Amino acid sequence: MTYWDPLDGSAIRVLDASESEINDVAITAEGDFFVSAGADKLVKVWNYDEGMCRYIGVGHSGSINRLAISPDQGICVSVGSEGAVCIWAMGVAAEEQ
Repeated sequence: MTYWDPLDGSAIRVLDASESEINDVAITAEGDFFVSAGADKLVKVWNYDEGMCRYIGVGHSGSINRLAISPDQGICVSVGSEGAVCIWAMGVAAEEQ
């Protein structure tokens, strides 16, 4: 996963976010945290400024296709190719802010 400078297109930071493809990314309204998921079947919560993975959610048995963070940023929902819909608490990430 790469952070890009919108002005000159240069790479700002490169993260080893997954050994497989990432299918979706969702970011909190303030931009402090983002969530990534994909073929590795893991939901990962990242601190944007630090570029550090803070939490890893294990629950899917298939590739994760979509992510969404609720408007109040209290939960994240992930949907996998196996048909599972997982709901993840985001409260711990919000407490770090």
